[in-house]
Amino acid sequence: MINVITVFKNIEIISTLSKIFDNDPEMNVSFIQINDIKKKLFENTEINIVIFADLATEEENKLILQTIDSKKIPILFIIKADQISNLPIETIYDNFMLYPINHTVELLSRIKRLALKNTNNLTNPNHFKLGNLTINFDRYEISVNKKILSLTYKEYQLIVLLATSPGKVYSREILLDNIWSYDYVGGTRTVDVHIRRIRSKLENALSTAKIETIWNVGYKIET
Repeated sequence: MINVITVFKNIEIISTLSKIFDNDPEMNVSFIQINDIKKKLFENTEINIVIFADLATEEENKLILQTIDSKKIPILFIIKADQISNLPIETIYDNFMLYPINHTVELLSRIKRLALKNTNNLTNPNHFKLGNLTINFDRYEISVNKKILSLTYKEYQLIVLLATSPGKVYSREILLDNIWSYDYVGGTRTVDVHIRRIRSKLENALSTAKIETIWNVGYKIET
């Protein structure tokens, strides 16, 4: 379980995030207002990541980021393009994404990557390893035994979503909703076709991470 605090000012962004997080049971998300951040941080010692949905004032940012930094908690900003120049440069933040969010799976993978950055699974916060499979988030590359796989962007997204939650079963409907959007005209058959192609590429590369079919449900990845 990944414990996430989302600090918000913009209700529109929160509505979007709620729909995204509802599709991932690994996310335990609390939505709070800026004035409650210090109290929440000191009440809860098991926070894995703090998300800033929209920016506060410069003074609020400085106080809040100093508080978070003292507890060594990763920070993710979700901001609009015209707010990039307002990111607080005096405090190191871990990542940011632009709103509106066009790639749900990328957001979820970034959250999981940041939440796990201090565990043994991640020796580099920009890389994720599962067996002999490595995901390079900066380059949008996936390699097996240091050999980069030739993947479409949808194939990359599917592997990231499955690999960053090894053992978790994703239904075809959830995969379709996260990668294509639920009303995609190709339906769940599209998921099956892409999984078949990915499985073939992983097997040909001798990957120890293998996609398993859970009949009448969906797919998971294991090593």
